[in-house]
This record gives sequence, C-alpha cells and structure tokens, in this order.
Amino acid sequence: MGRILGIDYGEKRVGIAITNPLNIPMPLETVSSDRIMHRIEELLNEYEIDLIVVGNPMEGKRREMVERFIEKLKSNVKVKVVEWDESFTSRRAEEVMRKMKKKPSKDRGAVDRIAASIILEEYLSSN
Repeated sequence: MGRILGIDYGEKRVGIAITNPLNIPMPLETVSSDRIMHRIEELLNEYEIDLIVVGNPMEGKRREMVERFIEKLKSNVKVKVVEWDESFTSRRAEEVMRKMKKKPSKDRGAVDRIAASIILEEYLSSN
C-alpha cells in the first residue's frame, strides 16, 4: 500500500501530513489555501499516494467551504478522497505544541500541520 495524505483545510492555510513508509502519520508542511491544489499534484507525483483524507467539521460555518474543496479535489485527482471528522483536532494540536513548550499563537502553520497529522492518526486507528 502507498502512502496516505492528510489535509486540514482552512480558509487561509492548509496543513498537510503524510504517512511514512511504516504507515505512521507525520506532519509535512503548511501551504496557503490558494496553492493547495497545485501542491497536492506535486505531492502525488513525488510520493506513491493511494488515499487523501480530508478533515471536515461535522457542523459549523466552515463545513460548506471544506465540502466545496473536497468536491474540487475529487474532480481533480485520480486517488480516492475521503472525509474525516476533524472535531477538536486543532485544539489537540495546540495541546501538543504546549507540551513541546511552543506557543500555538506564534506558529499557526505548525498547528495546521499537527492537526492534519492527528486527522490521519484518527483515520488509521479506526480503519
């Protein structure tokens, strides 16, 4: 099986995580939301990715925005795309940063990357 890409989609930034060859989720990078489609294409060419897991809030105003992104992604890539409940992933990512003695408010991009990794971790734990 190839790698799995995890996406924490936001209005301004998108956190990206990827599984390593042992299928362990790792934060990868944060990109601006206007570059995400291009960056995903690059990652699909760079890594052997079989699946993309996109965190989707189960409720709230961001849900519609994320669902539009998921539909666009599904129509632009050839790999399977699934959505996953991202409830509390950003909050958990902030807790991880605090444990590392880092301030989440100083590096929102790191919060997004870690949240994407948590989304992947939760997906893998249940499948």
